[in-house]
Amino acid sequence: MTLGELAQVFPGQYTEVAGARAAEQILASGPLPTAVIAANDECALGVLDSLLRAGVKVPDDISVVGYDDSRIARLPFVDLTTVRQDAAMMATAAVKAAVERLDEGREDPRSVVLPAKLVVRSTTGNAPSPSPAAAGPDSVGLAAPQ
Repeated sequence: MTLGELAQVFPGQYTEVAGARAAEQILASGPLPTAVIAANDECALGVLDSLLRAGVKVPDDISVVGYDDSRIARLPFVDLTTVRQDAAMMATAAVKAAVERLDEGREDPRSVVLPAKLVVRSTTGNAPSPSPAAAGPDSVGLAAPQ
């Protein structure tokens, strides 16, 4: 089985409110996935808040991962596992691509892949042991922008 077959995507926006809505859908959809990967740290904070308010233990019951390594993720009481990319490197690549299009007339599409680093903090852990009530394989919930 592939990750695509296991993943469930909950469309939303890059906001805390969207993350909270995704968490509510995850909670209502049956057995918890092993992890939620949010589109950014702000969305992950909404997921985390809703799960904790519902009595779900993070990371014992479910892991939560954000993206950006924002200031919020580094706060000691949040301590969010997240993915970091170099913002200055992204800006440089974006400006270079714009200059190539505007000043040099480049028309072909260009793909730029920048290195990313997983910053492990306290919102991730080992996948929980499956309970007898959990009928399916491990799954991952994705809170993604529309």
